[in-house]
Amino acid sequence: MPTGDQPRYDRPIFEGGQESSRPDPGRASGPRRRRVRLGHQGRLLLFTVAFLAVLVSAAYFALRPQAEEVYLDSYQVAEVGVRAFRVLVQGDGAVEPAEIRALTAPLEARVSEVHARPGDDVNAGALLVRLESRELEDDLASARSSAAQLELELQRAEISLTRDLERLEADLSRAASSRQEAEAAVGKTEALFEAGAIPLDQVEEARSKAADARTAETQAERALATGREDARLQRELARAKLASARAEVARLEREAAALEVRAPLSGRVLEGEWTVGEPVEAGVELFRLADLSTQYARIQVPARQASQLRVGQEASLFVEGRRLAGTVGFVAPVARQTEQGTVVEVRVSLPDEATARSIRPFAPLSAEVEVDRLEDQPYLARGPFYTSGEGGFVFKVSEDGTRAVRTEVRYGLVDGTALQILDGLEPGDRIIYSSYTGFRDRTEVRLAPEGGRPT
Repeated sequence: MPTGDQPRYDRPIFEGGQESSRPDPGRASGPRRRRVRLGHQGRLLLFTVAFLAVLVSAAYFALRPQAEEVYLDSYQVAEVGVRAFRVLVQGDGAVEPAEIRALTAPLEARVSEVHARPGDDVNAGALLVRLESRELEDDLASARSSAAQLELELQRAEISLTRDLERLEADLSRAASSRQEAEAAVGKTEALFEAGAIPLDQVEEARSKAADARTAETQAERALATGREDARLQRELARAKLASARAEVARLEREAAALEVRAPLSGRVLEGEWTVGEPVEAGVELFRLADLSTQYARIQVPARQASQLRVGQEASLFVEGRRLAGTVGFVAPVARQTEQGTVVEVRVSLPDEATARSIRPFAPLSAEVEVDRLEDQPYLARGPFYTSGEGGFVFKVSEDGTRAVRTEVRYGLVDGTALQILDGLEPGDRIIYSSYTGFRDRTEVRLAPEGGRPT
């Protein structure tokens, strides 16, 4: 049992404060808050834990293995040079025909012959496919028969009308002769009457016959005029019927001719795969034909760079393993949003028709337009160091060639394999060109001067 000032170890770690039995006149009556404080054993425990942590940390840093120094005895070295950099606006796109024709079926029919398939080059007027329609064939045969019948009827009517008119003309001729004879007889009878050779009633009889002859002539003239008018109307009616029948034949013949689907221009068949006997509906698309001579390059460039482009600027196109010269022909006045960001459409013309015809329609391509040129810029050739250094640092070789120090670098333009140096290196500086894999986390590496090989 502890006595006097001897410490007590049976106390709890956390002790409750003793409550004073004396009333505090300045404190409101009511339940008092119980305070908890750290006891002697608690303070001793915390001190022990902290002390052990310090010991463990010191032992770790004192006993941990030191990082081995990196020593390179075989590596490549590149020197920062100076060159001009082209300021380029670049974009991707495709070669597209300016003119594409869609050929459709003129009516419901069936495929009877196939002469072209996708990928074929055809000349204007070439037969692509022949269709057949039994209904059209029957209608055309009937129309031709009707036209032939009407033509025969018109020929018969011409014969009949000509005969009738000839008869009426003969009647008029006889009436005219009778009138002339009657008038001559009147003159003779009047002369005989004046001579007293005949009585007056014979003169009156002659005069009456002359009047009847004139009336008959007038009636014959009217009959001929009426006959001619009737003949004209009958001819016009028969000819109109025949013309209508011939027009129907011509219409059906045009439809029959349209069943021979021909190329409206020289070009390449893009779409249209058909088999003999396959039915087609009226208006269905049979072929898509592209005029390759009108092809151009349509590319998309970042909207932020489009303001640097002008119509007439020279462009370089890279398509199907070739580099072609082109000319900017159109820069869209508006931008549009795509999955790749905000872009502006640019159209670039190809050098000539022969080149345009030699490229497959819709072949992918890339393009670049030089809009400026920066002279005397420090640069490095892109190499393994760029990828392994994540494009942010290099190992710069010391002047004596015995070590290389990690150096932060900021790049600018990229022109082919050349990287413009904006900050971190100067012309004449040398760097380790080979890969940094294995020591990329180091700040410095040792070098064997004789192990460095130029790129």
